[in-house]
Amino acid sequence: MKPSIGRIVIVKGAVKSNGTDEHPAIINRVFDPNFDPASGGHGYVNTTVFPDCGSPVCATSVNLFETREAAEAAMKAGSLRVAFWPDRA
Repeated sequence: MKPSIGRIVIVKGAVKSNGTDEHPAIINRVFDPNFDPASGGHGYVNTTVFPDCGSPVCATSVNLFETREAAEAAMKAGSLRVAFWPDRA
């Protein structure tokens, strides 16, 4: 899915609240509008994260990945904050 302003992603690692570091966020800026995470790479977005039972938090230069698995692999490799598309119901 191609990122654009207003889309919802899941951000992991930006803030810990109520026992989890995984929260919904809205994309505020896309650094490369031609980036497509489905290509297997990653790009950067700025987000506002909405932690469970907490105030919104800005998370900048977040690595965006197509899948949770790719995002978690990036965290294991050293990325501090990652984002991925939520599962479809």
